[in-house]
Amino acid sequence: MPPVPLGRILTLFKGVYKSIDIRVACLRENDLDWRNVLTVIRFSNHELDTLHSTQARLVERLGRIDDERFKTILAARPFSQWQTLNRQIMEGKIEIDDQAILCESGQDLESLSGSVQPFPYYAFNETEGNFLEVYSARNKTSEQVLRGCDSSAVRAGFPTIYEAINSLLMMRRFSSGVTTDIIVLAPTLATLEVRDFDPNTGEMTVVSCIPAGLLGCLLNILVKGDGRQEPRPIKSKQTIPLHSEPTSASMATITKTIQLESLEPQDRLKIRLLLEDVELFEESGPIERYFTKAWLQVAPLYDVFQKFKTEPGFPDLLLKPERVSVRIRGRRSKSDELFERSVCWFLDFLGFSCIRMDERETLREQETKVEIGSLDLLAYHETAGVFLLANCSIIAPSQTEILAMSKVAKALTSDVLKNRVRRVVVAYFTLAENIRDIKQWAAAEQGIMVYERADIEQFLGKFLEKKAREIGI
Repeated sequence: MPPVPLGRILTLFKGVYKSIDIRVACLRENDLDWRNVLTVIRFSNHELDTLHSTQARLVERLGRIDDERFKTILAARPFSQWQTLNRQIMEGKIEIDDQAILCESGQDLESLSGSVQPFPYYAFNETEGNFLEVYSARNKTSEQVLRGCDSSAVRAGFPTIYEAINSLLMMRRFSSGVTTDIIVLAPTLATLEVRDFDPNTGEMTVVSCIPAGLLGCLLNILVKGDGRQEPRPIKSKQTIPLHSEPTSASMATITKTIQLESLEPQDRLKIRLLLEDVELFEESGPIERYFTKAWLQVAPLYDVFQKFKTEPGFPDLLLKPERVSVRIRGRRSKSDELFERSVCWFLDFLGFSCIRMDERETLREQETKVEIGSLDLLAYHETAGVFLLANCSIIAPSQTEILAMSKVAKALTSDVLKNRVRRVVVAYFTLAENIRDIKQWAAAEQGIMVYERADIEQFLGKFLEKKAREIGI
């Protein structure tokens, strides 16, 4: 992205910015005039009263320096006074609250350029989104002179004058050797995120948050292919206008559903939020990072399994366990046991890593050792970051069984699975039929998916037709 002049951002955001946060550190020169050491200017979409309150809270918390040698000034102006402020800086004298502060003349701040980026280099900013940070580097105050003001900082409760300036002007790195004298921060206030992305259907939901007064924003979506080729080939690109409804709120949230085709695991996704030719925000990375559902593919495991022709075949093992006779470890398997094993295999075929639990494996409270409950299957899809907690039975679940599952799931998601995976799915697989009431209650009240015979038949059909990506687990 090429550098963007400050004047360009101010033109684009003239309907968004409402106020200017001005913070100045200055010292007395020759016992007469006050000379600028550092001025930080931040544009804001807040009303002037809000800015005054924010500055007042900062002064109440940290104080300020105001003696005969050094002072810090916090002030706020309406955005309409920007041209006046910029003209004063060009003329070499800033007027703030009846205080004249000399600065290096001749610098038109609107001509300064920089990159729109997530983290400003010099100064902090507490708003969401990216920033344009531009600066003038004409500070002629020597370190010796500035260190001579340490006593002013100490009297105000700061260890050094540099730490005082960093704290009161919200700076990241103002220290000896820094020649920056004016810093301007212009926030874009715009963000986006991928909220839902099902790689099986290629459907992706992108939520953009932009200032309500910002017109003409675009979403640019780019999918690039195989990383072994340089440069990566562009597989698809889309540009979508963002139109927000009139609102009294300062920010507008816009949701767009986007269809992507022919996705592959090695693809990379780049989504840019643009205002004309200026990039306000970007989200990019390996496409797998953004999946919120498991990418179900017919893994080679099933093709190899099929070479070992068994009777009965896998469809009968999965859908008719009560009608087939299978010996497991020298004994005839029970129907529920065979069904559970078949569901476990099916998840493995779909790319999950799945393990079966037995009666010895129970979840207990860490301190009291009181039993919480157990599950039949644990499965993890590493590509999609989806963890599946499942029970299996050929008969329909009861509400008591669903509540017991919910208790186990809540214990795991609040502990070992917390912030570890992208999504946790809790599911009950059953060969029962016409159980709409328990399915609806489990999903609505407990967030648990109950998959009955018709669902499993549909999953298996799509799997055998090589349409695993259409399976919505």
